[in-house]
Amino acid sequence: MENTNNSDITEQSKYITIVDYVERNKIKRDFIKCVNNILSDGEVEKINLENTDLLKQIFNDNRIQDVFYDGFKDNFSEFYNDDMLMKSQDFAYQLNLFINNSLIPYYQCENVDFLVEKTKDLCMNNDLDLYGSVDYSKYDEELIKDFNATIEEKELEL
Repeated sequence: MENTNNSDITEQSKYITIVDYVERNKIKRDFIKCVNNILSDGEVEKINLENTDLLKQIFNDNRIQDVFYDGFKDNFSEFYNDDMLMKSQDFAYQLNLFINNSLIPYYQCENVDFLVEKTKDLCMNNDLDLYGSVDYSKYDEELIKDFNATIEEKELEL
């Protein structure tokens, strides 16, 4: 009967945990960099994004960036590299639609703190989906209608 040394298993587990941690942080850094590059470019698939400075402030706010990344990671855990740009574009585009075509018009407010808190609240409760595929067409109106309905439902709960 083979004697298994618990300290070897513990060391092996630590190594796996460290490797996983480093890889997760690399993916997170790549996601953040990719979205920031998209917002800085100001367009996705030749469609202009609005209020990019405001979008960057919201995206880079420490109160919500981890929430955005967690949702991104949870929805796209099976990919990396080639799909990172495409999935980041989809996210940035939907964030643009949500903030500029739903949240700001609904509340008539462009205050970053307010927008961050409202967006965070919707994301943390899984009420808001910014992670689906986008075809950059008339379907955008349906996304905006869904975003508006989400905001209205949340307000009714309060």
